[in-house]
Amino acid sequence: MKSTIGQILLWAGFLSGSLATVFSTAVWSRLGIHLENRNYAIVQSEADSDQLQVDDRILMIDGVPIADIGEINLDTSLPATLTVRRDSGNIEIEVPASADAATLGATGIAFANKSEPQVVGINEQASEAWESGLRTGDVVVSVGDRPTPVADAFAKALGALGDESTTLVYSRDGKENSIQISTGNPWRTINWFWYGLSAAVCIGGIVLIRSGKKALAGQSEKTEASLKQIKAHLGDLVNHTETLQHNLKDLSPREILDYIDDTLHEDFRGFADGRDSITAEHGLEVFAEVMTNFAAGERALNRAWSAAADGYVDEAANCVDRGLAMLKSAQKSLNAA
Repeated sequence: MKSTIGQILLWAGFLSGSLATVFSTAVWSRLGIHLENRNYAIVQSEADSDQLQVDDRILMIDGVPIADIGEINLDTSLPATLTVRRDSGNIEIEVPASADAATLGATGIAFANKSEPQVVGINEQASEAWESGLRTGDVVVSVGDRPTPVADAFAKALGALGDESTTLVYSRDGKENSIQISTGNPWRTINWFWYGLSAAVCIGGIVLIRSGKKALAGQSEKTEASLKQIKAHLGDLVNHTETLQHNLKDLSPREILDYIDDTLHEDFRGFADGRDSITAEHGLEVFAEVMTNFAAGERALNRAWSAAADGYVDEAANCVDRGLAMLKSAQKSLNAA
């Protein structure tokens, strides 16, 4: 039981420690930030519009944020207010009601999706980027002299830096800012609490496994010694019963009673006391076979004692013969296991 629990703890600790390390150094990156590519909608062609321009970024329609062109479905039978980002500022454009088109897209204005590496998580406890002002929702524009239009480009830019310090440019609400970052200490991003807890779980598992093995070793030695003892008891029973069988005709009923009481009793009790070692060493099937024959032999010799007590020597002799045969069968099954 201890070994099983120890193995579970060991694997649990190993897995959680591995995840803690991978999560800290990979997902949170070497800077302690997590980027994902997020879509946004832009104007691809303004066509008949005299207000929208190509590359205008659609932020909201009537105050509802727009993150994907699939969310644009403007009914031009009603007036609407579009909030767009142009250059580094946000402007509002009033789109009047139109009876000539069912939707804004039908006016000839084409939209497209673009993506950008947006910060979706940041390690506040061990992040130089957080300390320098980077926040969730910011968009990383470049690292050093490398543009980062997507998250993969950001990872490649970091990999090319080595241990040097560089400038990270990010955009927030259309305005660019820059911070100095250093990639020289990847260990800062590891969550040492979970890593230490995982190590403690692993150590606990190892202790339980070793304790379980020691207990099993002790139990095995004890079982082996006990098995050796019951084999000796069974061997003595067979030998003593053979002696009784051989001398029975020369013994009086009183001498038969005394022989069974004085010579066989201790071996019967010793075998019965150590019988569990058969199960531990050889299993229930062998145990059942041995104990069935042993119990039958014991009953036969008890019947021989009763017959001798009543003065029926011939009946006692028959019972001794049956008891000896059953004890020999038990001995054979045990030795063959």
